[in-house]
Amino acid sequence: DVLNAIHRAMQTQISHVDWARLSKSDEIEIARAYTRRCRAFPSVEQFEASQGVRRVDYLLKKYMFKG
Repeated sequence: DVLNAIHRAMQTQISHVDWARLSKSDEIEIARAYTRRCRAFPSVEQFEASQGVRRVDYLLKKYMFKG
């Protein structure tokens, strides 16, 4: 279904090329979003941190579906 496909796509790790294309300010904001996401669930923080930046982190603070 569509929502599952969106969820899977947003959980994909970004590549080094994707990261290199970011401006310095975008890097900072996305890194902050990544840190917030990792810390949001302390029981899996280490696992999330080991997975790196994901597409969902590009959404910054607007990652919750409200519909």
